[in-house]
Amino acid sequence: MREEVATWDREQFLTVTLGKKHKVIAIDRVGVGSLTASIVIPREVFKGIVPANVAAFICLHRLS
Repeated sequence: MREEVATWDREQFLTVTLGKKHKVIAIDRVGVGSLTASIVIPREVFKGIVPANVAAFICLHRLS
């Protein structure tokens, strides 16, 4: 993911949901902002995580 995040031209917030043995289940873009800011609502972060009953999740955000 490091290579992908390095190509972003604006702020983004992603969640990576993980299953057993920490295998990636899904990558969801929760928010896209401007050059220097991204608004993230907690409800939107957990909307895809809680119903999927995942083992773990990772949040990704790149600071400008």
